[in-house]
Amino acid sequence: MFRYVALIWDVDDSQQSDAAQALTRRLKASSSTHWLEALDRPGLRVLCTDVCPGSLEPQLLAGKVGVVLGSLFSRRMDLHDDAPALRCPLDEARTAAIVDSRGEWLVRNAWGNYVAFVADPLTGHTWVLKDPCGSLPCFSTTFRGVTIAFSAITDCTELGSMQFTVNRRFLERRLYGGDMTQQWDALNELSQIRRGECVEFAPRRQPYMEIGRASCRERV
Repeated sequence: MFRYVALIWDVDDSQQSDAAQALTRRLKASSSTHWLEALDRPGLRVLCTDVCPGSLEPQLLAGKVGVVLGSLFSRRMDLHDDAPALRCPLDEARTAAIVDSRGEWLVRNAWGNYVAFVADPLTGHTWVLKDPCGSLPCFSTTFRGVTIAFSAITDCTELGSMQFTVNRRFLERRLYGGDMTQQWDALNELSQIRRGECVEFAPRRQPYMEIGRASCRERV
């Protein structure tokens, strides 16, 4: 099963930088899984495993400003065109459009099952975009100032030194009412980036901001 772990940190904070390096070593050493470094740049490292070429795989943006994990296809506007969908290459022009639009270009001009990680060259922040319809999950937590974004909690627990507790409010609503529409997270220490959301992480300030779904909120 295709999985990923991304680390986001402040390069000017020596403690965060040390923690990011330690987390990377721990992840590679604690599992028999072979982790591929899909992207490694200051303040952002993305690792993935069980890559399926042509289906679920990493696709670098030009200049290594980011990476799209999963599958990505070009959107066609002709509803009567039943030809197979073409892959969406992320060349320099498309990369610039993605960065300038803070991911909106992807939503309007492509489709698939993906999660995108992009380093904003103007703010130094990192934003994460979850596509509107795909099933590839995205969760986040923090450890010693480092934001950890991942698709499977088993990989996160292998990093060690992190404990998770059940959100009882979530559990009560789910068991007693069968509520499937609630926005609460199942674990107190985790946040989920949901379909169609774009979240901006500012490691120096620690809060992150959701900039998708025509809404904006900060979490601390």
